[in-house]
Parts: sequence; C-alpha cells; structure tokens
Amino acid sequence: MKRILLIGAGWLGKQITETLIKNGYEVAISSRSKEKLKAYDENCIKICVSFDKGKCIFSEDIAQYEQVIICLPPIPYYAVSIQTIASELSPDTKIIFTSSTGIYEESTEIIDENSKIKYDHILWQVEKIIRNRKSYSILRLGGLIGPGRHPVKHLLTKPYLDGGKNVVNLIHSFDICSAMLHVLNDTKLQSTYNLVSPHHPSRGDYYTEAAKELAEKKLVVDYILSENKQVDGSKIVKELGFNYSTRLDEWQTF
Repeated sequence: MKRILLIGAGWLGKQITETLIKNGYEVAISSRSKEKLKAYDENCIKICVSFDKGKCIFSEDIAQYEQVIICLPPIPYYAVSIQTIASELSPDTKIIFTSSTGIYEESTEIIDENSKIKYDHILWQVEKIIRNRKSYSILRLGGLIGPGRHPVKHLLTKPYLDGGKNVVNLIHSFDICSAMLHVLNDTKLQSTYNLVSPHHPSRGDYYTEAAKELAEKKLVVDYILSENKQVDGSKIVKELGFNYSTRLDEWQTF
C-alpha cells in the first residue's frame, strides 16, 4: 500500500487526506492540535508535532515515508521549521509543498512559473529549501475556495470592494485534491506548478454574483483598475494530463 505523510491538518489538509484514503493510500497525518487529529478518519496514522523556535518534535519517526506533503501555513520560524522537517526525512523522500501565487511580483503580463518572484517573500525562502532536495514538487496555489470557505464572506464586512476590474486567480479545493493525485504519481524528480482555475472573471462581477448566491446580499464595488496580475495554471494540464473540473461559480460546493 502507498504510504504518505501529510504535515498540516487544517482545512485543506483534511480534504487532501480524505481524497488520498479514497484512492488507496495509507495516510499519516501530523498536527500540533490533538483536537484536529481526532476529527480525522480512524484509518489514519495520527502523529503529533510540536514547534519551538524552529525545532520540530514528532511523536514518531517520519523518515519512513517515501512521499511527504507539507501543507503548513506560515508560522513563527517558518523557514527554519521546514528545514528541520526536511532534515529528518530520507534524502530520497519526495516532498510536495503547497506554496502560493502570492510569491509573484505584480505584472501586466500573464504570470507563469518562470515569472518574476518576490525574493523577500517567506514562501520563496522555503521554496529554496525544498529545491535543494533530490525530489520535490511545488504547487503554487491561487486563492483558496471550497466547502465552508469563500472570500466573499470577508469582503462583505468591508464598506466596498476595490479593484473591481481586476481578475480573480482562485482555485477550488476539489481541484487541488485532484491535482495532488497527479503529482504523487508523477515520475519527474523536480517540478513546479501553478494551480489556478482557468476562469478569470473580474473581481467586481464574480464577487457581486457570489454575494448574491451565497449570502443574498449586495456588494458595493469600485471598478477602478488597480495593481493586477493574471496567473496561468495550464502547465500542469500540459505535462500531467490534469484537468480543472470545478468552476468557480458552482455555488452548491461552498
């Protein structure tokens, strides 16, 4: 049976874990929170971890896993913590790291995996650590949406939405889970992919509709164009045969 360790038992990590189990993987899930671990499938191996100024103490040896998914949001001493985790793994272990498209500089051109990076971004500091590995895959995720999570809920707390003419760069958690299966089966030693829906409506149009459908409220929009970028997520489609199957306006999935 294929064995995977997933570090980070949050909103996205739980969905990834459920997908892996359904597809025949034996999954070990690691979290700082014992309460979060209780919510996971009883078939999961549950590993507690504590972080202390970059030191990572796991409740069991993690060097046994051939593939490790790091789905951990930035925490204090983030880069040092990731370096510590990597050092505890076998040199042959493949790491799949969930990064973000926020790592790219603003641009009027279409953003792809070779576009300019914000070199002072904490995620770039971590990516450099991952890139020193023999085998890795970095997934740069767009803005996260999915069950129980949508940006419009926060936007409705503001007086108005700015940058209404800008496009959205979002990714549904269903597509992230599907892409993860493709990456785990990929035989390439090293890869970097943007994961962003190919649908890029304007912020004004998309969030106005989302407010109506998800909250039955009206959103006030400023349609002035501000700094903007459109991220291309087609590389993973071309190289791995992955398909984005969930539209951004499938409101029943939120």
